Amino acid sequence: LTAQQGGFLAGAGTVCADGKLDGRATARLPLAMLGAVRPEIREIGGTLDLSLRASGTLAAPAFLGDGAVHRGHVLLRDRPEALHDIEARLVFSTQGVQVRDATAAMGGGRLQAQGDIALQGWQPAAYRFKLQAKDVAVGQIEGISSAWDADLELSGITREAQLTGRARLVRGAYRRDL
Repeated sequence: LTAQQGGFLAGAGTVCADGKLDGRATARLPLAMLGAVRPEIREIGGTLDLSLRASGTLAAPAFLGDGAVHRGHVLLRDRPEALHDIEARLVFSTQGVQVRDATAAMGGGRLQAQGDIALQGWQPAAYRFKLQAKDVAVGQIEGISSAWDADLELSGITREAQLTGRARLVRGAYRRDL
């Protein structure tokens, strides 16, 4: 299967009479496909490479795999900051998704993240992500510019989230008359 925007999906597998499952799939997907299904995304690009394996039985399948995001960028409709130079390594299993290492540039600085999301019945459950920011400028207030270093952790269960950590002002300027 080949996507119009340069992606592909290839796979093979078997299901035995006793329900035993053995399958493999690889894919390269353009991240631009997300823009069509997520209205909050104004602009997105890059690729997602995936390698997945299914084993076990049809009644109790087990999935393992890994993935990588390359040359990614994203701009949301309600935010002026864009993430660019996104690179990430992911690991997938029946139990969840691990972000082993993710890096990006934003607001003249660098971001690095890692974390995981547990799955329960194929739905997101508990999650925890650590984010380090270095010299990142964020959402300017008229007349004020600033750049920050930060060490943050976002954790929670489904829609309940807690953000903890520290942020340090690296530089700031106020450019209006008092």
